[in-house]
Amino acid sequence: MSGVQIYPSACIVDSDSILLYGQYYNVKVKCVEVRLNNELVPCSFELCKHRPDFCIKILGKKSTDFKNRSCRFIFDNYLSIDNINLKFPFEDISGIGPNIISTLCKNYNHRLDEWIKYNFNLGFDAIVIFNNEKNMKSALNENENKIEEMNVVTKNYKRVYVIDFPYEPFQGEHWNTIQRISLSIGCNAFRKICRYIALIDADEFIYIEKNKQIGDFLIRYNTTFSVQSNILTNKSNDDTIDNNILSICNYVGENKYTKVFLRTSEMSENEFVISPHDHLSKITLDKKDIIHYHCWVNERYSYQEGMAQIDLKKEMFNHQSNP
Repeated sequence: MSGVQIYPSACIVDSDSILLYGQYYNVKVKCVEVRLNNELVPCSFELCKHRPDFCIKILGKKSTDFKNRSCRFIFDNYLSIDNINLKFPFEDISGIGPNIISTLCKNYNHRLDEWIKYNFNLGFDAIVIFNNEKNMKSALNENENKIEEMNVVTKNYKRVYVIDFPYEPFQGEHWNTIQRISLSIGCNAFRKICRYIALIDADEFIYIEKNKQIGDFLIRYNTTFSVQSNILTNKSNDDTIDNNILSICNYVGENKYTKVFLRTSEMSENEFVISPHDHLSKITLDKKDIIHYHCWVNERYSYQEGMAQIDLKKEMFNHQSNP
């Protein structure tokens, strides 16, 4: 399969321009023509140098110019995507705070409520979730009994912002290609109003030495950095997951992965997030100061006799809850 797809449900207003992101697969794209109700609209087109991602910058337009009007995108004068309505969810978000999380979730409500509480206890100012529930591919394989829609969980939190992102990866591509482009969108949407954006997933938990708040910790730094990780797992292979990860994942596995805390002042204009695990202008912090635990449960990561133990729930929830 080959082609081009764009992500019009998450457009960004940037000064007097509109940013719209997309991806391509097994084709080469060099340029785009944008038409609004058949009227040619000035635009620029930027390709990512390292990934098959791109950004269309529609020049001299406001979000109101697109209300009740459809767009047409023609790539390289032959590949057309028609009848597209642009949406601008970030315009409804203000006063988000200096330190936020941007992530993509799909069918994770058996984990999500616990994870949100944890991160607000840690001191994050807001959480931005790209909602990928309508993606019918990339099924999860976890025992769960929470199958309600994401908004059933997130409606209880004033500082959780959900962005509809109902897209699927190209046939044969991994789910993380959709994750990657959502992070590019989220970081560019908030780079001018936030200080740090943490690129962590809803199965990952940050722990700071001596239970420091994340804001107090980040104030010491003025650069993008990455956090080293260990896997946490449970002892059983068939636990039911119901926002109880911190109760059952007490066993420390191997060193694996890093995750980026992106300092927004270091971002270039319309920067593409190549990976949430690495960044060119970063340093790597010592695990004694801050660590990132990646919770893999049941058969995803097998418990082994003699694994070190940690009670992350006891350590973290000594903080007063502040959802």
